Order: sequence, then structure tokens, then C-alpha cells
Amino acid sequence: MQDIERQRTIAQAYIARMFMLVTELRAIGVTLLIDDFGTGYSSLAQLHRIDVDVLKVDRAFTKSLSDGAEGKQLFRAIVSMADAFDMKVVAEGVETSEQLDILQSLSCDEVQGFLVSKAVTAGEAAKLMLKRILLPHRGPPFETFVSA
Repeated sequence: MQDIERQRTIAQAYIARMFMLVTELRAIGVTLLIDDFGTGYSSLAQLHRIDVDVLKVDRAFTKSLSDGAEGKQLFRAIVSMADAFDMKVVAEGVETSEQLDILQSLSCDEVQGFLVSKAVTAGEAAKLMLKRILLPHRGPPFETFVSA
């Protein structure tokens, strides 16, 4: 029993330190994000406990957009939830124009994936950013930003 309590105390100290670090990072202007939301350790609990700016939605959810209404409803719910917490939403794994169109209709803020660019080195990314490659505007009020 003593070992369990000790582990819980260590975990609580770790969590407290993590929140302190997040506060310090935000104070110097660092943008914080949750990557691969919906898988692994990225959970709903983190959204209200950690003040993050960007929610990067795992590619599995992007892929499910083509599977029918359920995939769209789930992504719409994620976007609504992120809006409630004043976060931007980045869809990972966008590979088709159909996915992009759906994401635009769901008010997703940014996209990332092979439709935009293959994986590139830091130097190549800098060159792409200098060109400021933006996807064409395709519908109602939607700003298309691209995360490379």
C-alpha cells in the first residue's frame, strides 16, 4: 500500500511540474498544441487541464471522413469542442481533395498531409514557407492555412 501511495505522490508532483512548465512556456509566447488528438495519451481530460492553442487531430479521424456521416459527425464534434476551448484545429493526414472539401465545410482551421506536401526537411520547409503556398479558397467563410 505504501508503494502505491508513493507512486501517486510522484505522479501528482510530475503533473504539478508539467502545469508549471506549461505556464512558463505560455508566458514567453510559445504556442502549445496537442498532437495526434484522439489516440494514445491525447485525451479529452487534457483539453480542460492544459491551456493549449492548437488541437492536431489524428489522421485516423481524417481518413474516416470518407466513410460516411459518422466520420463527419465525429470530426464536427471535435471542431466544436476545440472552438469551445478557443483552440485552432489542424487535420493531420489530408490526402484527397474530398477530405479537404469536407474539412472546409466543417470549419477546420488548418490541414496537414500529402495533399499539401510530402514530408520535407527543415530546409525544404523553409523554402516552401517563403513561397507561401496556400490552397485555393473553395467555399463559405474559410481561411485555408497550411501546416507543413
